[in-house]
Amino acid sequence: MVTLYLIRHCEAEGNVLGIFQGSTDLDISMVGKKQLEFLSKRFNSIHIDKVYSSPLIRAYKTAEAVAASKGLRPIVDAG
Repeated sequence: MVTLYLIRHCEAEGNVLGIFQGSTDLDISMVGKKQLEFLSKRFNSIHIDKVYSSPLIRAYKTAEAVAASKGLRPIVDAG
């Protein structure tokens, strides 16, 4: 059986500034950094084989928070 987890990126600077980000590559916010810590802990006991991310920094850092504790690196897909 395959289980798929879909995770939205953590809070980014664009969220804080109230601007539309789209493909604008803005970093995560201070709140976003805290969210990454909680996300990483949430997935500690969950088996994961692969992690995919867009190349945007907010998405990649979010994927990395899940992948790092598993010894994985996010697979970047611009599509």
